[in-house]
Amino acid sequence: MRKAALILALALVSSACVADGAVTTTTTTGNPEGGPFTPIPPALPTGPSSSNFALALHTVDSCDELLDHFIKEALERVGPWGLDGYYGYPYGVEWAGRGRLDGDLVLIEQLAGATATTFADSAGFRAEGGIPGVDFSTTNVQELGVDEPDIVKTDGDRILAIVNNEEIFYESGLSYGGYYGTGAMLFNIEITDSGPEVVGSMPLRRGWGHEMLMVDDKVFVISNGSRPSVTVESRPNVWEGDYYVPQVGVTLISEIDISDPDEMKVVRDLYIDGSYVSGRLNNDVARLVIRSQPTGLEFVQPKGGGLKVERDSERENRRVIEESTIENWLPYFVLEDHTGSKTEVTEGVLLDCADVHLPEESAGLGLTSVLTIDLIDGVSPAGAAAAIFAQGETIYASPDGLYVTTNSFLDPVVLENNWRSEAKDFVTSIHKFDISDPDEVKYVATGQVPGYLLNQWAMSEHDGFLRVASTDAASIWGFSDDAQSMITVLAEDDGELKTVGRVEDLGRGERIYAVRYIGTTGFVVTFRQVDPLYVVDLSNPADPQLEGELKIPGYSAYLHPISEDRLLGIGQDATETGRVLGAQVSLFDISDLSDPKRIDKITFGSGNSEVEYDHRAFLYWANAELAMLPLQTWNWNGNSESYFSGAVGVHVHNDDLHELSRVSHQADRNHWDYGTQIRRSLVIGDVLYTLSDVGLMASDVDDLEELDFVRFSA
Repeated sequence: MRKAALILALALVSSACVADGAVTTTTTTGNPEGGPFTPIPPALPTGPSSSNFALALHTVDSCDELLDHFIKEALERVGPWGLDGYYGYPYGVEWAGRGRLDGDLVLIEQLAGATATTFADSAGFRAEGGIPGVDFSTTNVQELGVDEPDIVKTDGDRILAIVNNEEIFYESGLSYGGYYGTGAMLFNIEITDSGPEVVGSMPLRRGWGHEMLMVDDKVFVISNGSRPSVTVESRPNVWEGDYYVPQVGVTLISEIDISDPDEMKVVRDLYIDGSYVSGRLNNDVARLVIRSQPTGLEFVQPKGGGLKVERDSERENRRVIEESTIENWLPYFVLEDHTGSKTEVTEGVLLDCADVHLPEESAGLGLTSVLTIDLIDGVSPAGAAAAIFAQGETIYASPDGLYVTTNSFLDPVVLENNWRSEAKDFVTSIHKFDISDPDEVKYVATGQVPGYLLNQWAMSEHDGFLRVASTDAASIWGFSDDAQSMITVLAEDDGELKTVGRVEDLGRGERIYAVRYIGTTGFVVTFRQVDPLYVVDLSNPADPQLEGELKIPGYSAYLHPISEDRLLGIGQDATETGRVLGAQVSLFDISDLSDPKRIDKITFGSGNSEVEYDHRAFLYWANAELAMLPLQTWNWNGNSESYFSGAVGVHVHNDDLHELSRVSHQADRNHWDYGTQIRRSLVIGDVLYTLSDVGLMASDVDDLEELDFVRFSA
């Protein structure tokens, strides 16, 4: 049987608070029983944290063995408040240095209403032909051929956009109450000869973090925080008495038929225990990473003070764990099929016990899933799976491999009292899965690198080798004079990702802000006071070498190659002492890798760009030598503040950068309007389209002059 999840473990555990609901048909599914190189020593740090992960992973022969493993791990951590202090928090207490928990813990995004904008005559909106990357732009992704979910997708004839606008959401006449989230709407915009036209819209299930993949006439929307509509009672995070009971996260994957834009409809909803982390699409097969938590463990907390009360509570919590079943530890799914006259419901355990790979030593509790879905066949819980019992953090995918990083479990009390030592000894484990077969996810090997990874850009696979940039102290620890960054080269060898080479001592006393790999060259930006751009020669995996470096004020948070010898950097300008001054774009000459140079830059003053933390917000359209980035700036002129919220177009020609123009959906620069922030830019034909939560603007790609504006409404 095909499985439905790739599991990694999550250290946080919380209880499920759900109730049975009416179903049309219920079927329980899922069967819980069910090199050519010489490695060098990895030179990993030693200490209590680095021992939390042994490299070897193993499976068990039965669900009974797996349950015994779960129970054993949990009994070592259970206390009077539940597991690891995460399960229920006493009202108003200090916990692990994180501050008081009284007050509202739920952040609700407040979105402003739409603003009035004039319309302009337009012409020539449609693309000639339909070649992605040639006739229209696509999502800015890390690896060619590996798509990533985003809030906007296009096929050159239409734009599908997810916007968050409470006003429009409630105007639609559908209010999904009972839990928190944003007012997410899906808009279908047709690109006609006379301009963009909204031809369909629909509210999405309440929740947050909505993003999508699109294949043919199907859109697949992934989000956090929803509940099944007919089978499980919706319930928000609640205070029960004097204790906060966290609600178990649920991921929703909705398959939406967009073939008739006037009647877009959800044909299937798949709900899974856990929180959505990331996703990738290879040849119409999606891998969605979901972290889940054990469910249904009804822990108690001490009522009043005193040793006896706390010991009685801990004894009861140990009993809860000892009497748990395998269903408490494996994620559950609910599939709603809306294609018939009645909603058909299938539900059950998501995976087989035999799929779970276990580390030799403790790595925390809980589960994270990567659901495999063939988007041509549609949403289903019957996808391929492999599993590890460890906390998933960062996801990277090549066309054939999926890599998941995990960090060691840290006891909050030990961490609070000994954080400097923990930071020094910390390691990141990396687990490789073979996804070359769309019908299989096969666990391959595990390796380790010192310290922390910044994000997915820290990893890159090339000719069978994995290059990994890391810093041996992450931002959560603050800066350290002893911190260093490095690139480690790993290769698979008999079930392990073994270290075959490493270059160290990049940015002593600093940490990584950006990484980019181009072929056999790695570019690493570190920062504390100045911005060193390091160039690393990775052509010999066993002997990587620092080839060049450049030190300039400020830093780049995202790097983008625009030619063989030119590199753009988007980040922040700064003084010589490291005080940031505002957003900037830098142009680097990398024709001589031993002597990189910054040959031009543009600064925009106090402000920032979403590109600094989300690469999908960046667009480079080579045909027009145009870089587009969202930009928010603010300025105090002595009497009042002024704001710019929009996007800036930077023309990149030869060795020069110049600001071409700006695009804004903002009506009043003296008033901050959250909804007018431009989130994405895309090109179809000769027209640039910019997307905000209030509308879609069409502009001439050559000069950014406004051609048309479509205001979103219900």
